[in-house]
Amino acid sequence: MYKIMTAGPTQVRENVRSARSFVTTNPDLDEAFFDFYKETCNRLETLLHASGSAYILGGEGILGLEAACASLTEAGDRVLVLDNGIFGKGFADFVSMYGGEPVLFTTDYRNPIDVEALRTFLEKDADFKYATVVHCDTPSGVRNDISKICPLLAEYGILNVVDSVAGMFGEPVDFDASCIDILCGGSQKALSAPPGLTATVWAACWRPPSSACPPGSVSRTLSAWKARSPIWPSPSPPSRASSSAPGSTLPGCGAPRPTTPSA
Repeated sequence: MYKIMTAGPTQVRENVRSARSFVTTNPDLDEAFFDFYKETCNRLETLLHASGSAYILGGEGILGLEAACASLTEAGDRVLVLDNGIFGKGFADFVSMYGGEPVLFTTDYRNPIDVEALRTFLEKDADFKYATVVHCDTPSGVRNDISKICPLLAEYGILNVVDSVAGMFGEPVDFDASCIDILCGGSQKALSAPPGLTATVWAACWRPPSSACPPGSVSRTLSAWKARSPIWPSPSPPSRASSSAPGSTLPGCGAPRPTTPSA
């Protein structure tokens, strides 16, 4: 067997594979799974230093990126796309898909975003609904300093969407101190769980615009997740087996409990 040395999918530990082998139940009705899901989301908030809300979506990391753009974009919105890598540029497609106008701030793919160069750009044009930035763009091999980029965007009243699929838990992330509005991660990178889940966190004060372009699925509407959270935090629950994997890798989370199906 080959040893994988890429940024992801990464090797999966035996305890994580074992957690996926427990008997699975209907996540809509299983109260034990509800508690485990909430515990895992709360642990994500703590580890990422977030006073906002974390949710786990049933889909590979890119689902969170599209959901963020779908939930923020209204027809004609100008969106600043920080482009210094393949995934950075890729946000432009999501913005266009939901009726927005992407404006690319393109820099050298071999170097991180120059925060002062970005400031100079914003001094001339800061009329943007939100901006997108990739924390760690793996094909380019660059890490952008979101602790400086996001506060700069906030100075100009620009919301931000951070793709930290490859960075979350591999690099320090302080959600509140970095003034992040929406943060997206994935299960298959530093968490070392199988692909198939997106972790999203958004600021406590963030509210999706009521007229944002409605996506074709509730799983891509973050407002639907927020509206459901007092009852059951997911309009489209991820599978119990998949959710058990990241829960097994997070420090401080209880191991998922095996469930015996009723007769």
